[in-house]
Amino acid sequence: MLPLCGGNIDTPILGRVLERGLASDGRLYRFTTTISDRPGGLARFAGLLAEEGASILEITHDRAFSSDDTTTVSVHCIVETRDAGHITTLQSRLAQDGFAVIES
Repeated sequence: MLPLCGGNIDTPILGRVLERGLASDGRLYRFTTTISDRPGGLARFAGLLAEEGASILEITHDRAFSSDDTTTVSVHCIVETRDAGHITTLQSRLAQDGFAVIES
């Protein structure tokens, strides 16, 4: 008799496999957009994501390689979504509110 206990599972590998599975199922969405670099710009953007039910997992500001407009900043985002349809809804809402999305 062989007991199954999970003691031989490599947890870092398991984590990577799970993340790739979530991404392929449309439960993780990675994109880049440009937001206002004025006070409240990030809050407005994060609020929009929250209104649409997307959870921010990672967000990075990129001022150095952003556009020539010094009042804006590029943000690279990874958000958690419900499914691929939710990503489509989120993309539409971002476009509607003036955020041009670049797929990463």
